[in-house]
Amino acid sequence: MIGKISIHGHIGPSYVDETGKFHKGVELLDVIEQAESFPEATSFEVSINSPGGFVDVGNSIYDYLQSLNKSKRPVTTIQDGLVGSISTKIFLAGVNRIVDDRYKFWIHNPFQEKVTGDADQLRAHAEALDEVEKDLRKFYAEFNTIGDVGLDGLMKIETGLTADQCMKF
Repeated sequence: MIGKISIHGHIGPSYVDETGKFHKGVELLDVIEQAESFPEATSFEVSINSPGGFVDVGNSIYDYLQSLNKSKRPVTTIQDGLVGSISTKIFLAGVNRIVDDRYKFWIHNPFQEKVTGDADQLRAHAEALDEVEKDLRKFYAEFNTIGDVGLDGLMKIETGLTADQCMKF
């Protein structure tokens, strides 16, 4: 039996945007609950349509999907719309990956919104962000052939990749 997991929307907590519209976030608990609803599953299909979101939540979801792979219940990830930012890492958790040429993958350097503080606090935020960027680039390096210089350039300018480009690189 194939278990179905849907990761659609922002990675992280739900929020209300500046127009008052509610956006349901996707948390690790949501993914676990979906997987656990298929106790007889011998494999999983994970449908992804997400602009990304919180790196720590995305990393936790990736780790959980990897645990399913390690438990001999392989994960197939399916692009079901935009796969951007940290959701690209989640997509790479698939043992098998299905891309859709109607949509793009977006990669960029991680960033923080609404950061405030004095110079010391801002430096600490920047240093922490540098570490996240370094870890993400190291992770992506395992899955591409373009090298660190090419990847650095693409991530600095926020790049959309087609399905063909993803397969080529």
